[in-house]
Parts: sequence; structure tokens; C-alpha cells
Amino acid sequence: MEAEPRQDRIVLNVSNLTTRFLTPRGTVTAVDGVSFSLAAGETLGIVGESGCGKSQTLFSIMGLLPSNARVGGSIGFEGQELIGLPPGEMNRLRGIRLALVFQDPMTALNPYLTVERQLCEVLEYHKGLSRADARAEALEALRRVHMPEPERQLRRYPHELSGGMRQRVVIAMAMIGKPALLLADEPTTALDVTIQAEILDLLAEQSDSGTAIVLVTHDLGVVARLCDRVAVMYAGRVVEQGPTRAVFHAPRHPYTQGLLAALPRLDDLASAGRKPIEGQPPDLLALPPGCAFSPRCPLADGPCREMSPELLSRDGGCAVACHHADGRGGVS
Repeated sequence: MEAEPRQDRIVLNVSNLTTRFLTPRGTVTAVDGVSFSLAAGETLGIVGESGCGKSQTLFSIMGLLPSNARVGGSIGFEGQELIGLPPGEMNRLRGIRLALVFQDPMTALNPYLTVERQLCEVLEYHKGLSRADARAEALEALRRVHMPEPERQLRRYPHELSGGMRQRVVIAMAMIGKPALLLADEPTTALDVTIQAEILDLLAEQSDSGTAIVLVTHDLGVVARLCDRVAVMYAGRVVEQGPTRAVFHAPRHPYTQGLLAALPRLDDLASAGRKPIEGQPPDLLALPPGCAFSPRCPLADGPCREMSPELLSRDGGCAVACHHADGRGGVS
């Protein structure tokens, strides 16, 4: 695993991304100063509790935000700035160079259209293919995701497919234009473990073919298996990032340590009693002063409650936002 992506291969460069939502209760900063780069063929995992900003980071990159959203910073994709790009130009990128796999395939698929119609529509719109040529490519796309009886599935509607088959269709739809960047938002949620493994294998195949992938997940095991690098988010900010092996082997942020400590282990007879992180994530409309994690952190002291720590580079290509990252203890 590379500590940092090679600069001559960079596909995505996110710098100081901030996404705010204007609500009747006030302004919610869902993504707060997030930065990362991604190279061709590299997979970045984004982890954290619900509401930490993982999915909103993906939707910000795709430009799929409601009208009350305000986005700042920079999103460079293949050398082109996406923030402020006219809708027509953004639509020309989506589905071809830039694709998203949604968490729930039923929200991504039109229940009134057959699988064939939905796959062919992408090719007809973006590539101008004839119906016959689009159908041939759609069939091949289903074969690439190892869909059983692909000819038969083309004629079916989404409700006639199993959950795993629907997710294969969504991945086929995302990959049919051979995108440079694939964003995957919890792609294995609600699937049984066997189907999960098959979907992860499909994503690994896409990475091996040169596609850059950003994977949002709650499952640290998925990250360990699939991702070259990992970014840990809390309350809209990245609190730790680096090569997956380095971060998981020696986490420096108490939140990352807590996430890993809460995982059950097959080699630990007491795993059923492992302690979760105490407390709840903060209300983004009423963040505590200083470090947002300080009310839940066993290491929190005066500076933690007064100053928000910066995300600073450490050895091994890692970066940590913690006043105690240089070794004043850890989480047991």
C-alpha cells in the first residue's frame, strides 16, 4: 500500500471541502475542511458513525445536493474543478467519468423500467449508441459483474431481483461508462455476508482495472480488506487518515482507537463484552468548544476543550487531529 498517491496518477483532489446546509434551526456544517487525494487504481475508505459527513462528502463530489446546500473549497477531478461547474457539464461527467453506487439499490433503480432500459439509457444518452449496440454493451456489463443468466435479467424489473442482484445491476450501471472514479456509499448494507463478499470482489476487480474508488462504510473489516488508505471522520472533519495498515495497526486518535477497540475479535474470548465508545456524536448545530470528540474522549484535558486540533502530518504518510497524538497515552 502506498503511503501517498503518486502525483502523476491523481484522479481526484479534494481540498478544504466544506458543505453547509441552511436550515430553519441554523446552519449545519456537515463536511468541515475535508482534504484528500486519490490515484488511479487506488481505494480510499471513509469511516465513522452515522451523521459524521461520510455520505455528504460523496454527494458533494457528485454535485447531488439539495438547494439549501452551500459548498466551498475545491474538488479537482482529472484536472477539472467541479465546484461551480455548470449543470450541463456536470451531467456529461456523471455516469461516464464519474459514477456513484448508492446504499439502497431500490433508490437508484427506476421500478417502472426494466434492467435493460435503465442500462441502455446511460449508453444512449452519453455515447449516442443505437438501441441494439446499447443492448449488447448492457449484456456485457451484466456479465462483467457475474450476473447469473444475464439475458434473462435484462428483461426483468428491479422488484423481480434479489437484493444482491439489484446491487450488481447498480454496479454494472455505474461501471458501464468505464468511469475514472467510482463513489460507493455503503454498497453492502443489508446484504448477507456471502453476497457482501461477492460485491466487494466486484469492487476490487474495478480497482485492479484502474478505477479510483471512494468507499463509505461502517464496516472496518471491509476497509481492511479492500482499501489502500482510510480516512476517519467525526462531526464533519477528518480526524485521522493514512495507509489502512498503518492506521489500523497503530491508531493515534482516541476515536479511531475506540472504533477498533469496539470490534469483536475471534482470538479474544471476551470479545462479546468489548466496550463501545461512550456517549453520542454531537449535535452539528451545537458543537462543543475545542475538539468535537472531547466530551467522549478519555484523554480530554483543558486544551482539548478550548482548541480544535489541526490535522497534522505524522510519519508513515499518516495525519492526525489530536492534541495527544504524540504519545500521552491511548485507549485501552
